[in-house]
Amino acid sequence: MNYLGIDFGEKKIGLSLSAGEIARPFLVLRVKSPELGIAEIKEICEEEEVEKIIVGFPESDKNSEIAAKIKQFAANLSQAINLPLVFQDETLTSYEALQKMIVSGKSMKKRRKEDAFAAAIILQDYLDKLKIKE
Repeated sequence: MNYLGIDFGEKKIGLSLSAGEIARPFLVLRVKSPELGIAEIKEICEEEEVEKIIVGFPESDKNSEIAAKIKQFAANLSQAINLPLVFQDETLTSYEALQKMIVSGKSMKKRRKEDAFAAAIILQDYLDKLKIKE
């Protein structure tokens, strides 16, 4: 099964992909509005034959303004793309992504892709959870 991981932001949306084992950073969409990102994500899902979408959600801050925006984005995405969509806790994934990039010696230019790395962590956490259930 092909998965798409999403780290949502109002200006940047990090994306990752996986065929079911290992998540890899894919792309950072720079968008003027979340709605514009949905069209690009739909195209990517078709090109990459995505079967399930995993969206990062701040479980530790689920009543925040950003959590509400993520829920709205996910609802709009689900309506535009006929694929199963699930939430995965994203608490501290951006921080973890940045730390991993620094440790691995990534340049400042490559660190701009931090959102795609965060999306990969979100997706990998979901895949690891699936393996534990098996």
